[in-house]
Amino acid sequence: MQVKQTKSENLKREYTIIVPAASVEKQRDAKLKEIGKTVKMPGFRPGKVPMDLVKKQHGTRVMGEVLEEAVKSSSSEAIAKEGLRPAHQPKMEVISFEDGKDLEYKMEIEVLPDVPEVKFQSYTVEKPVVEVEDAEIDKALKKLAEQSRHFHTKEGKSVKGDAVIIDFEGFVDDVAFDGGKAEGHQLELGSNSFIPGFEDQLIGVKAGDAVDVNVQFPKDYGSENLAGKDALFKVKVHEVQAPHAMEKADDHLAETLGFEDLTKLRDAVKAQIEKEVQETIHAYAKKDLFDKLDQEINFDLPETLVKQEFDSIWRRVEEGMKANPDAEEFAAGEKALKQEYQEMSKRRVKLGILLAEVGNREKIEISQEEIMQALIREASQYRGQEKQVFDFYRNNPKYMEALKGPLMEDKVVDFALNQVKITEKKMSMDALRTLGEAEAQQGKKATEGKKSSSKSKAKNTDDAKKTDTKKSTSKQKKSDD
Repeated sequence: MQVKQTKSENLKREYTIIVPAASVEKQRDAKLKEIGKTVKMPGFRPGKVPMDLVKKQHGTRVMGEVLEEAVKSSSSEAIAKEGLRPAHQPKMEVISFEDGKDLEYKMEIEVLPDVPEVKFQSYTVEKPVVEVEDAEIDKALKKLAEQSRHFHTKEGKSVKGDAVIIDFEGFVDDVAFDGGKAEGHQLELGSNSFIPGFEDQLIGVKAGDAVDVNVQFPKDYGSENLAGKDALFKVKVHEVQAPHAMEKADDHLAETLGFEDLTKLRDAVKAQIEKEVQETIHAYAKKDLFDKLDQEINFDLPETLVKQEFDSIWRRVEEGMKANPDAEEFAAGEKALKQEYQEMSKRRVKLGILLAEVGNREKIEISQEEIMQALIREASQYRGQEKQVFDFYRNNPKYMEALKGPLMEDKVVDFALNQVKITEKKMSMDALRTLGEAEAQQGKKATEGKKSSSKSKAKNTDDAKKTDTKKSTSKQKKSDD
């Protein structure tokens, strides 16, 4: 095999690779011989068909397979021989091949950049310090009490906020439609859980009333046969109910929520608030670290990875534009959005490569147990479909590999934050909450194009996963292994 470099420009490389005809023919003949052992042809016993006839009948197909295998194996050998670290799957183009002659093809590839060593000890990261006060716990308990409301039968007419117990049946063009009938249904007026206008027409009704409710299905309604159509619902009101909420948290509320008493509930609420506080603090420190790394460390980025990242994001943005064209996040216009997401793509790829390199240099590893725990967490989000999610990942190694990205990023970030200097900044819960909301909004953008449903994965649809740099981290780690 001959390997000749024909281009070296930044991270781009091109090679001409020649595989000797004898090597190709050897692989072809071996495959034909294997086929000849079982091939059937009129006038010959199985396994006794002359090789020239086997070649005539199967030669073209076999040669296609051989060429594909020859390109795959020789390109892998060339990559190893040249000491390349591919940033993506190389692009191949056959230059020439004829039976009995050498196979010549071109390989185009981008390599991963050389990444400077990061001295985390020289970085200073700001970390909020927040004390969870009793007032914050009291506020959360009060909210729980308010949310634990229930309904009691009342006399008289319904008002907004009440619930009604109703039977109903829907008709379009005087014909009842599937799914438009229910009995004994509790509907909270003002919940907007029914078709627009339905609940409003039940304000002012009382037990025993029969009401005709006229509505129009939204044009984007899920059932095409109903979308945009006028409908009549015949409604029978059995009961009007008024809401009742607990005035304060007490032992009874605790028991209804599965706790022994109010003290145990209070402890659980405090623990949950503290957990959320620590998650927000960690996210803030992580972003501060990422911002500093992005500003201070520079190296060439593989254009292919940046394009793949941007395309992934932009597909999701376009879906959002189609579904909700008037949304505030699209107000800047397509040109400005593309520029913003181009920069985001570069940041993701840069930080992904950087973190992966740190992980390699520091020999940070992910255990099989950690991967399994991540898979369990993923599957647990889809109750009733856990087995399908498990099966999907087990049958699709590339998605199982993708689970490692978030795990690797988290471990590298933890390593880095243990090395940097920490500047503590005292902060109130309200200030931290504002920070958390800002982080959540940024995270929404950062994950654009990354979102994927394990439900859809279980049905063999594809997409990638998770946050700011995790996909790229997984990619480089795999390339270096």
